[in-house]
Amino acid sequence: MAAAGWRLENHSIFDGDFQTIIDGWQTVHDELVAAGDPDGIRTLRWALAHVPFITTEYLTRLKNLGGGVNVLGGWRWLTGTAVQNGPPFRRIVDSGIRVGMSSDGMQISTMSPWINLYYVVTGKNAKGELINDGQQLNRLEAIRLYTAANGWFLNAEDRLGTIETGKLADLIVLSHDYFDPSAVSDLKIKEIHPVLTVVGGKVVHDEINDDPPRYWDRQWRPTTASRIKGDRERCGRCIERTHPRPGSIDAVRLESRRGGGLSQRDQWSRYVGGPTPS
Repeated sequence: MAAAGWRLENHSIFDGDFQTIIDGWQTVHDELVAAGDPDGIRTLRWALAHVPFITTEYLTRLKNLGGGVNVLGGWRWLTGTAVQNGPPFRRIVDSGIRVGMSSDGMQISTMSPWINLYYVVTGKNAKGELINDGQQLNRLEAIRLYTAANGWFLNAEDRLGTIETGKLADLIVLSHDYFDPSAVSDLKIKEIHPVLTVVGGKVVHDEINDDPPRYWDRQWRPTTASRIKGDRERCGRCIERTHPRPGSIDAVRLESRRGGGLSQRDQWSRYVGGPTPS
């Protein structure tokens, strides 16, 4: 992978596994240098994800290899304890290594960045227990991991992460002032949500102009072929299997799964006509 110039990301979730991974990367780097490549893996931006137990020593070693770490908060907020805690956000940031933040998958962590940020700022899990004391970041440090810092991991820091001339017009307007602790307590961070979202200069979500949030409104969710089509048009970019073409067999199967009240055969007859495909 290194010889081909590929980017690599490994996961570290147990105490000590980061040592095996970084030691291995050091070996690869040394072999490349010995073979005549002075940069080794330093320009490949290899990253280690999660790292709940990483030490200062190995953060320094990874930094010297040109690597970074990708962390998340919702994972430990959801299931963390005083023993299964981390990541050591303060230790990581103070090391000077490249660090970004993400939400991971919904089977692992909450998707909300604001719950993730609540955990980073407070060190408290979903029960309100302080489990990551001494590793908290301030609000500005925390949100930077979700914004400006992430461009490096995508090799797109010239286009993403900050609002400035020449970069993509990706921005949000928030429901509350995240940066003002007198207006938004730490506990209230979890309740923040965007009221306006702009992606590439295009408004894709707008509550300011009386378009209320409808993510959890079951009546709004597509349950017929025509509503699937409307939702697909609003979405702009949807996966075919979850927002299929109206009238397709996938649309029929989707409605059946969502409790449309009709058998697949009856739904096909209603929306498509003709015999039901085998």
